Amino acid sequence: NRYHWRLVGQRYDVMSWAPDKRNYHDIKGALNRDYTRKFPTSLRPGETWIAEVLLEKLPLILPEVTLFMSANDMSNMPYAHLMGWIQNPSKGDSNFTHTLKEVMVSHNPPVIT
Repeated sequence: NRYHWRLVGQRYDVMSWAPDKRNYHDIKGALNRDYTRKFPTSLRPGETWIAEVLLEKLPLILPEVTLFMSANDMSNMPYAHLMGWIQNPSKGDSNFTHTLKEVMVSHNPPVIT
């Protein structure tokens, strides 16, 4: 999806990138395979800090998104990384049905990015 033109005699290179036409939501394994635990149902007892920071805000910032966490225990980690798909509004002939969303939750101070 990268185009490269060399302008002969001008010492210029022109590069252009076209949007990727693949719909990653339909590609098996597009979501990192390490992210297998569903949030918040698969939290470990020491990971309740993630839910305390994120649970009330999640429907406001990412409605109808199912987030997944890595299998690693994040009880004593300084941050948690979660990922999930959000459905895009339908726009006629667009192939892009979903967008991958990543959420970072900081333990102290409690912050969502």
